[in-house]
Amino acid sequence: MSRVIYSPVLVFHQGYFYLVKEQVERNEKLIADYAEWMKQNKLSEKTINKHLNNVSLFANDFLLYSEITPIEKGHIQIDYYFDYWFKRKVMSSVTDLKENITSIKKFYTYLNSVNKISKIDLDEMNFYIKKAKGDWIKNANNYFDDLMEDY
Repeated sequence: MSRVIYSPVLVFHQGYFYLVKEQVERNEKLIADYAEWMKQNKLSEKTINKHLNNVSLFANDFLLYSEITPIEKGHIQIDYYFDYWFKRKVMSSVTDLKENITSIKKFYTYLNSVNKISKIDLDEMNFYIKKAKGDWIKNANNYFDDLMEDY
């Protein structure tokens, strides 16, 4: 007779992965709707794909990295994303950083247009990005300089 052992940790992880899967499905629906919106606004396929890849990374990797953060609340973590996580995990150039900032701003503008985030949240995020972008770029350059010194 085989014995089944129930581990509270395993049960927790199974529940957590279910919640992550559920959030990814929600995110993918919003991202697909965003793709349609960009097509309607006559963006090129190349630009659409770039924005979708950047937003998907933010929504489905970063926002689900250490805890489950709904995409509608992700703008609160913009500073940590661009000043720490992004440059250490995926950034290959400062151009990557600038493109991702643009993608995230456009995505949250879309979310506001479909009433998924408030105008106040969008304005606060845009104000913060405008204020912090120079520091993020400077810190990214310093990060790359430090990496090159190690070689």
